Amino acid sequence: MEDISQKILKAKGVYRSLELPPEVKEASTELSKAIGRKAEILRALGLSEICKRCDTEEGGSCCGRGIENYYDEPLLLLNCILGVSLHVKRRDKDSCLFLGTQGCILMARHTLCVNYLCEKILNRFSPYSLMELKEAEGRELEYTFRLCERLRRYFQ
Repeated sequence: MEDISQKILKAKGVYRSLELPPEVKEASTELSKAIGRKAEILRALGLSEICKRCDTEEGGSCCGRGIENYYDEPLLLLNCILGVSLHVKRRDKDSCLFLGTQGCILMARHTLCVNYLCEKILNRFSPYSLMELKEAEGRELEYTFRLCERLRRYFQ
C-alpha cells in the first residue's frame, strides 16, 4: 500500500499543473452545494455537536489512525480542487491524518467516512429521522464518485 504522504504529494503535483475542464468545475460546484446541504442537516440534527463532544470529551473512535489510508489520489486531488489545503502532519498520534481541531479537514470524503454512524447515534435517532441525511449523503457520494472517475485519468 502506498504511503498517504506520497499520495498527497502526487495529488498536489497534479493539481498544480492541472487545467480544469469547465464540466469538472461545474460538477465541483454542485458537489460543494451537496456537501453544504448535508452539513446543514448534520447541524439541524445536532450530530455535529455530538461528534465534536465525542472526539474532545469521550475519546472519539470513528476517526482513528489509519482511516486516511482509504484515500486515493483522485479523491485527494478533488479536495485540492475544492480548496482544501492538504497537510501531512498528524494532530493526534491515534487519529486520522485528516482530523483537525474542528473535525475533518476534507470536503470530499471517502464513502466509509460519509456513511459511518456510530451505535450511539443509531440508538438515539430513528431511521426515519436520519432519512434526509442519508439522501443528502447519497447525492454527495454520487457527485464524488463521478468526479473521481473523471480525475482518475490524470494519474495514469
